[in-house]
Amino acid sequence: MASDFYTTMAQVLPLLLLALIWDSSFLDRLHGQRRPSRRVDPSGVLFWTKPRVRVYTLFVAVVVLGSMAVAVCEIAGFIPDSFTLRVVLSCGLALVLGTLLTRIWYDVIAATVTSGERDSVPNGEAGASAAKS
Repeated sequence: MASDFYTTMAQVLPLLLLALIWDSSFLDRLHGQRRPSRRVDPSGVLFWTKPRVRVYTLFVAVVVLGSMAVAVCEIAGFIPDSFTLRVVLSCGLALVLGTLLTRIWYDVIAATVTSGERDSVPNGEAGASAAKS
């Protein structure tokens, strides 16, 4: 039963990584945005400046790659199965799924904002809210 858990994790995590990083033009959209902090520009973003988005995205990518490596090492028999290992991998999966859900949430909001609502989006950019995740 535990072997199925690690096999599933080793298959699902790479797909989630692709969905997070390379799908939906996340990096292209982020590159094109101007995201100064509120200290620099009073109408700038509150928290998710480009350096913070960079660190968080790279952190999530490292968690996914590390989790994949651990799952494959367990399948190969290099490390023993344990309850703690399954909890750690499940927490990594929860982080990735939560991040993906947040990105989807903001992408949908940005894509469906009406012209009257567009004024309430920071910097007047509908796409700016999508990069807050």
